[in-house]
This record gives sequence, C-alpha cells and structure tokens, in this order.
Amino acid sequence: MRGTPEAESLPATASERESKMDERRKTERVPAERSSSTSRSIKTAIFGVTNLETDRLMGHMTDITPVGLQMTTFKPVEVRSIFNFRLRLPEPIQGSIFIIMDAECLWCKQGTDAKSYIAGFKLNAITPGNVKRVQTLMTSLGLSKEAVAD
Repeated sequence: MRGTPEAESLPATASERESKMDERRKTERVPAERSSSTSRSIKTAIFGVTNLETDRLMGHMTDITPVGLQMTTFKPVEVRSIFNFRLRLPEPIQGSIFIIMDAECLWCKQGTDAKSYIAGFKLNAITPGNVKRVQTLMTSLGLSKEAVAD
C-alpha cells in the first residue's frame, strides 16, 4: 500500500488516524466499561439466563415482558418444555440481582448463524416482586409497555 495514492492520503500516526475517525463518527464514543448509572450499565449488559435444574447457562435474554421472555440459546430448545430460569441482572433492581421465573418454550428457530437458536418462552410462575423487577428492567431498556399484563 505504501507508495500508492491511497496510502499517501492516510494519516501517518495512530493519533492522526484517531482524529480523522473522530471527525467522521456520527455518535459520541462511549467506553465499554460500566458506568455507575443504572440505565447505561443495564442497557449495555448481556443478561445470562441459567437453567436452575442444571445450574448451567442456557443462553442470553434478548427481550422480556412480565408475560414472556425471548433468548438466544446455544442449543435448540424443545417446544412445550418447561424450565425454571434465573436471569442475572448487571446490578440490583429492588434489592436483587436475579429474576427467578418458570417458563414454557413456545417456539424455537435457528439463529442468524449456525451455532445459535432463538427461543420464545411464556412465563408461567413469577412472583409479584419479580414482575416489578421485569417492569423496572423494561423501563431501563426502553422496551415497550404494550405487552405488560395488569
């Protein structure tokens, strides 16, 4: 690439390249580390879902309401199977870093790559305290309240 017209137009040093990139960036750069702000750390978190029967990570939550949960899983999930899940929160909500729930798999399909699956679950048993945590989590994530059950 040296000696080509493209190379001559590239900035020579790392700081010059970073400066050029900052000029083109449309949004503010945010460091990857968690902030003390609830909304920022929750919005950037990966929510692990553990199967409490096996005590193994089953996947990662991609959507949640007080009546349902969607997650990306590592293996296909049998439709109609029932699980007891623990959703790990990045920080406490109403005094707990977990939401515990029983859920039934309603559907499962291949993910965007050959190594993942997406599954939807109906929540069968969830305590009123955990419903409130889900609602707080939804608010923090900016998720719609339309699916919230009364």
